[in-house]
Amino acid sequence: MNKPPAFQIYASDFLVDINDWTVDEVGIYLRLLLSEWVNGELPNDEKRLARIAGCSYQKFKKKWFKVECKFEIKNNGFLINKRMEIEREKQDNYRKLQAEKGKLGGRPQKSRSFSGVLTEQKPNKSSSSSSSSSSSSSSLKIKDYSPTSLEVRLSKFLFSFIKKRDPKAKKPNYQKWGSYIDKLIRIDKRTPEEIEAIIEWCQNDSFWQDNILSTEKLREKFTQLKLKKDKTEECPYGIYENGKRVIWKPDE
Repeated sequence: MNKPPAFQIYASDFLVDINDWTVDEVGIYLRLLLSEWVNGELPNDEKRLARIAGCSYQKFKKKWFKVECKFEIKNNGFLINKRMEIEREKQDNYRKLQAEKGKLGGRPQKSRSFSGVLTEQKPNKSSSSSSSSSSSSSSLKIKDYSPTSLEVRLSKFLFSFIKKRDPKAKKPNYQKWGSYIDKLIRIDKRTPEEIEAIIEWCQNDSFWQDNILSTEKLREKFTQLKLKKDKTEECPYGIYENGKRVIWKPDE
């Protein structure tokens, strides 16, 4: 079966994802996506990626931190964009469906059912439940963060502070923790740098460090934490020294 020549780009989703990106970052991202669609997996080598992106290695290194979060490392060591591969799978499934219809002599009848091909029958409760279960299973697979992904790296960054205070603290499920970092970035539109700064600040605050013990709580309290952090940094008396809360005393 020939490779599909094109893929869909959902304009609104794409613009939201790259809203604060520079022209260079968007260009690199698009070139890598196009290469993946045509040639398959990308090499996990910055110099080769720079050549694919059509820019110098020096420029690529400066821009890669922002673009890197859109790709994950597979078990074979190559890079992929998961959404791109989902789109490829959707197109492959559709083409297989059309091929099956052709073998059966065109559009299947409404009452006709055959293995491996979608029919036009209304699903009953059991099939709906099965479909729902299958969708849930698929969504779980989609949200599989690699150890080098931003989601896992920021989760580990938070846990490193907790581990320092309590060496016996139980290691969290980084896939679950990563899902809340993902929501902070994708839904709440927080940048990785912003999240990192809030984690470091709250884990050096005597009150918040014992209240923010998971990424779920971090996301829940993020706005409150940011406002508190910003307000603290604006204080003319600098009630934080070396990242620790101190009691300000007027000069005598």
